[in-house]
Amino acid sequence: MAVGLASVGSAHSQPVTGDATLDNLVPGDITYYAGWSPSPTSATIGPSGLEIVSPATYGSLYYAVPAVQHQTLNTADNLATLVMTLHGATQNPANVNSGYWLGIPFILNDNSGSVMYGGYAGEFGYTGTGTATWTPAANGWTVTEAVPLTLGQQAAIAAGGDTIYGFNLEVDPAVYPGSSYDVTFNSLTLSQVPEPSTLALAGLGFAAVLAFNARSSKQRLARIQVLPRC
Repeated sequence: MAVGLASVGSAHSQPVTGDATLDNLVPGDITYYAGWSPSPTSATIGPSGLEIVSPATYGSLYYAVPAVQHQTLNTADNLATLVMTLHGATQNPANVNSGYWLGIPFILNDNSGSVMYGGYAGEFGYTGTGTATWTPAANGWTVTEAVPLTLGQQAAIAAGGDTIYGFNLEVDPAVYPGSSYDVTFNSLTLSQVPEPSTLALAGLGFAAVLAFNARSSKQRLARIQVLPRC
């Protein structure tokens, strides 16, 4: 019963650079896409991650993770999650006719090679594998893109000793109001999603607890009822 309860939560997310947010990127290890023209107005690494302000054109960057930031991946990792904030959005980008429609794919590089994940998210829904959800932020909207890793990448991680050596982050404002965009890439993490069988086991554990509590309550009530009156 205790085992079932212990399996409810998934493994903690594992940042690909060791920090909870992309606030420890080394500027010299960032390469901006040569075709990003005009180039970003600014690129700032702050407490919330990497903020890019740019005219409304396609942009991409590659980060070569330095050796000091290499993280040996948990062998059970099977999910990648990218969190980014769209600053200044006046309405929910997921609403129809909001005017917001961003391409936000990303690439992970490890022992299995380079694998692209994600897709487009905004007023037309989400076109990638996995999910993309929008939540209000203090200065705009935050999108969380969660995608399952490919079987090849899962196999490389499960073999042990695997590391993310680099990754690409992209922004493609296919439809976007105004003349520029302001986004912050907050975090990029890997984690484990519990298998359905694990969740079922957890459910059985909860059911057992409820049944035990119900029996205990009945037994306590029965003991109370048989006590003699004073």
